Amino acid sequence: MGPNSFRKIVYSALIVLMFGVTTGWLGGLQSMAKKFGGQFSPDGDTFERGEINTGAYEKVRVDPMGTRSNLLFIPAIPMVFMSLNKGAVALIVALISAVMLTLAAWLLRGGLTLKQN
Repeated sequence: MGPNSFRKIVYSALIVLMFGVTTGWLGGLQSMAKKFGGQFSPDGDTFERGEINTGAYEKVRVDPMGTRSNLLFIPAIPMVFMSLNKGAVALIVALISAVMLTLAAWLLRGGLTLKQN
């Protein structure tokens, strides 16, 4: 297994990971597009305050920055390390693309945090 075949496998895995998260195959962005009904929704039902059932877990808080959004930080790491021996131009391109991927993952995690609050 040469370095080119390993690189192809890693790139294919990264493409599948990014495609899976963005399309909803591995979770991800489609959960933000759900339509929720409720008291403050245009088509929502109105309800009285006495009807709310909080259940056994009143104070449980789900972490909005789940594993799926944290997985998007990973593709930038192998991209930089695989371009170290390719020369200066390839290293600069890999660093710029790694910064862009990291910024995209960071903004997605921030958006999920704001959606939760």
